[in-house]
Amino acid sequence: MENWTANYRDNPIQVCRLKIEQSTHYIGIFAFRRGWVPPERPQSITEIEFGYADAQIGGKNMAVFLPKVDSKFGIELKRRAANQSESDAIAQETFRNEVKNGGYCVLFEDLIDLVRKVQERVSSWVTSVGGISGIRSIARQAESSEPLRTAASNEQPTEAEIIQLGHKSLSRQFEDSLEVLSSEQAAVVCFLIHGASGYGHKEMVVRLRQILEQQRSVQARRYKAAFSPLWREKSLAKLLELIGDQIEQGWIPDSPEVLAQRLHKMLETSDVILEITEIQRFNGSLLSFIKDFWHPTVSTLKKPTQHRLVVLLTLEQTILPEWEAFVQSPLAMDDDSEIDSMRPIKLAELKEFTEKELTSWLSKWRSPNDALVLAKTLMDETKGNPQLLYNKLRDDSTWVG
Repeated sequence: MENWTANYRDNPIQVCRLKIEQSTHYIGIFAFRRGWVPPERPQSITEIEFGYADAQIGGKNMAVFLPKVDSKFGIELKRRAANQSESDAIAQETFRNEVKNGGYCVLFEDLIDLVRKVQERVSSWVTSVGGISGIRSIARQAESSEPLRTAASNEQPTEAEIIQLGHKSLSRQFEDSLEVLSSEQAAVVCFLIHGASGYGHKEMVVRLRQILEQQRSVQARRYKAAFSPLWREKSLAKLLELIGDQIEQGWIPDSPEVLAQRLHKMLETSDVILEITEIQRFNGSLLSFIKDFWHPTVSTLKKPTQHRLVVLLTLEQTILPEWEAFVQSPLAMDDDSEIDSMRPIKLAELKEFTEKELTSWLSKWRSPNDALVLAKTLMDETKGNPQLLYNKLRDDSTWVG
């Protein structure tokens, strides 16, 4: 679901049915908290989807994994679900019992046991249809034709896969905000990526840009402006020069308003993605950028356009309390607050990676036990620092043995 386009919420029941109809196999992982219940429906969306799968796929091509109730992990999951209503708890338990009686159930002790058992079940499916080529032949409708990667393989991740490590809450905030912007037809928006210096700002910009490009069917023009630590001048004039020269070599707009007029003309034919990095070097840092550059730019761009301007802004420091009034929280469909293009959207602060995040991600390339050992080693060496960890994952020697 993380890779679905943003409009999946328009009619989630139809989307679930479509996804099942396009699928050859089904894996469910159900714990104790009941999922979202669509209006005027007695079942949760999880139950509805399971029902479609049972009717469409069924048999040996389905597997549902349930935590053992008396295991340490099961007890913890039940504790996390304790704040739901009694009726929801009873409904979910009824659903779990129905699944058990259906013959699809596999019990697991903890996360590592779950990974192992899912891997075993997928491997059995691969074998039953004649290996990787068999799986590929029955999945022609899938968007990607890449062969499945087994967790026990000795392959190492690509750069595009490395930048997908962790930060799920941040990327979801970005996608949810894009969904709101689409529904509101907002044409100008700035996303703020912030956190301590060296915490993977560059990688996150690439990741968010890829999400944006995947969700927008129109082609976008992309421009980059980065403040060098070697420059003495880090003023508004320098920023305008950097952006202007990207748009047209040698062009220096006199003001944000002049730049905005040029951008408005460009937005008549295509989206524009503007990446402005290391804004902490701008005079006065973030607040000066917002007041001196962003406000006049947005004010000039308030005329309707056919396309969208998205700015990906990086700040390699934490946001000061006095700046909070000039930024806004990520957008959500169930939030009644209005979009304010004048205020950049403050995404979740970049933090250290956790061992859990790393172990889960490594399980795509290593067996569960090997992923756990490698994650502990890497965490000991990097303390979860994103830049150090990215560098380790790019190093061939990390993947030897």
